[in-house]
Amino acid sequence: MWRLFATCARPNMMALEVRVEGRPVYQTSFWMCRENADGEFTRQGNPIIVFRFKAGREIVWAGYKENDDRTDATQEIEGNIWEAGGATFGLLLGASFESDDTRLMNTIIFAEAQKRFETQITRGLSVTTYPLAGTK
Repeated sequence: MWRLFATCARPNMMALEVRVEGRPVYQTSFWMCRENADGEFTRQGNPIIVFRFKAGREIVWAGYKENDDRTDATQEIEGNIWEAGGATFGLLLGASFESDDTRLMNTIIFAEAQKRFETQITRGLSVTTYPLAGTK
């Protein structure tokens, strides 16, 4: 099972990119680590990735609530990503987006240890995770 922000003998450095219409609005990297046979690992750092961005265009937040929310091009959006669960292939990451104290979206994204994975959050907004070269 994989864990976020953990220390182990062979960690994977992963990239995370948030994109609007293919244009990056936020990028970071994080460590993920496979638990040892005893199920033990050492967690380090803040278990939540927090970021803010302005999309540069209106976003319609569809599919999360009964009524769609909208954010305009200049509105600041806050994203939070955290470990929602581990799996043999990588991590399940919780992702939430909010603006002006309104929860716009709450969903799950994937971080696969060995390959690129893109999650479409809503039309035009995606989160991509992938292993960085030289880590396994």
